[in-house]
Amino acid sequence: MPAETTTATHHMLRVVSVAELVGIVDPLIQPNGTVDSFYTATDGFQGLGIGRHAPAGDVARLAGHMAEAVDGSPMEWPALLRSLGEELVGDLVGVSPTSVRRYASGARRTPDDVADRLHTVALVVASLNGSYNDVGVRRWFHRPRTALNGKAPADILAGDWSSDDADVVSVQALADSLLGAAAG
Repeated sequence: MPAETTTATHHMLRVVSVAELVGIVDPLIQPNGTVDSFYTATDGFQGLGIGRHAPAGDVARLAGHMAEAVDGSPMEWPALLRSLGEELVGDLVGVSPTSVRRYASGARRTPDDVADRLHTVALVVASLNGSYNDVGVRRWFHRPRTALNGKAPADILAGDWSSDDADVVSVQALADSLLGAAAG
């Protein structure tokens, strides 16, 4: 498969996975990984004002644009709290349960560094959702992984980290590797 097709497919799967995480696409109605699911997710995001100026026509360009638009949108607090729970979300993004509640409710603005960590965790969870249920996703964060030099993802995603840190990029890549497995 050409690299451009592989990249477009990855972008489509990512958009659909995030759409499932935030409830735009129901995985029981729209099977993950289909072009129809991607277009349903795109329509849903555009209805929320995300990716409204996407290029028409070429599905690869549309997939890249939508993946970028979804990556830049802050909608993760409610979905992650439903999926992971307050304590694990707080641990992974490095804030107290009280701060989680304040940020999630909108009582306090989420600081940029916390928003970056939250978004990264949301992308990891979105990638895992095709392969695991909520219980499996929560457990995934605590299991040591060979690909992470024997560390558990939660060990790497602890404290004050950034989405650009090499270990964090490895956690994201490990989760993303499951996108192809879920579609295949």
